[in-house]
Amino acid sequence: QSNWAIDAMCDHLEAVTLGHIPRLLINIPPRCSKTSICSIIFPAFTWARTEHSFWSGPHVRFLCASYGHGLSLESANKCRRIIMSPWYQALWGDKVLLRADQNAKAQFDTTAGGSYVATSVGGTLLGRGGDILMADDLNNTQQAESEAERETVATFWSEFHSTRLNNPKKSAII
Repeated sequence: QSNWAIDAMCDHLEAVTLGHIPRLLINIPPRCSKTSICSIIFPAFTWARTEHSFWSGPHVRFLCASYGHGLSLESANKCRRIIMSPWYQALWGDKVLLRADQNAKAQFDTTAGGSYVATSVGGTLLGRGGDILMADDLNNTQQAESEAERETVATFWSEFHSTRLNNPKKSAII
């Protein structure tokens, strides 16, 4: 359902694409559309934008992480389905086309040089980076009480946000 919290989240995400908010933290209760809006709709929206900048247009590279590999792949696949849908392609297909040679669940690329890479805590990040990094639920709520699990997530986050920015002065983190 549409409400002020979703409107505020979308306004803040749009501010990221405009370069006004380089670091955005969204804290809302579970099941309030954060993953749907941020990890699934936001990349498709960003790539379709008419304004082109470091953070906006089909060339933007996303690196998206979650606590589990399956959850990361699910979000990436839903985003990919939106982009490949007849509705999206009818509106933005002239701008946003996925490369046939890199169109997989874990990574898909646009013909303009953009990409969506899905990873997870404990997943490999060698050689990977992003213009916009997104961390969505890095802690599994069922394992968050474990000190070892929290330490694993803290180590992942430390590496993720500090070494995976394509441009440390410009890249955004959500």
